[in-house]
Amino acid sequence: MRTIKLTIEYEGSLFVGWQRQKNGIAVQEVIENALEKMTGEEIKVIGAGRTDSGVHALGQVASFSTNFPHDITKLRDGLNSILPETVAVIKIEEVQPSFHALRSSKGKHYRYKMFVSPIKRPLYWGRAWRIKYDLDLDLMSKACKLFPGVHDFKAFCAAKADVKTTVREIFSIQLAVSHEGLICLEIKGKGFLRQMVRRITGALVEVGRGYRNISWIEDLIEKGQRAEAGITAPPYGLYLVEVYY
Repeated sequence: MRTIKLTIEYEGSLFVGWQRQKNGIAVQEVIENALEKMTGEEIKVIGAGRTDSGVHALGQVASFSTNFPHDITKLRDGLNSILPETVAVIKIEEVQPSFHALRSSKGKHYRYKMFVSPIKRPLYWGRAWRIKYDLDLDLMSKACKLFPGVHDFKAFCAAKADVKTTVREIFSIQLAVSHEGLICLEIKGKGFLRQMVRRITGALVEVGRGYRNISWIEDLIEKGQRAEAGITAPPYGLYLVEVYY
């Protein structure tokens, strides 16, 4: 048996997320179906982590075992010929049997995209969150400094998340403005709770619009009151950029 590592890019608008679900088509499902066609095997793909419905990926990672006897570049090319236009294997590698896409991960990099505009921008539809009011980016950047380190992020976790602990470590978080005028929140951490990045983004936007102050975020981190956390940014502005190993 060979252990294969895939790096996958996908546009998440039409998927219910990464993981197979009963209520729609998942990215994992279309990849496993394509692998079965290529190898004749029923293969279970392990992802580096779940992404929610509508979330995109530039560098999702998955691993699986197979008896595929040929050059793995043929497997990559065959998969890309079968997969829909919204999903692509951008890199394929044969790795040690001990590699596990989820358990071997050392961290992840997420990016959240948004823009400020009084009118809609059709070319950003499904790709970035439109904010209708001005944002104080300097104030938001100051608020970003509260998040790095090990904290209990209970206030920034989805209510029904099934986890043993809500303590996570964030390595870095910063705001940048792209040449297209998109505001990009870059956040890197060892692991993330369900909706954590979107809830952090929503909290920063509330500070940026002047609706909340920075001390409110300090209280959220210290007290962990989920009900006080404010808005959750929509999924379509979120991108899984890279998984670290």
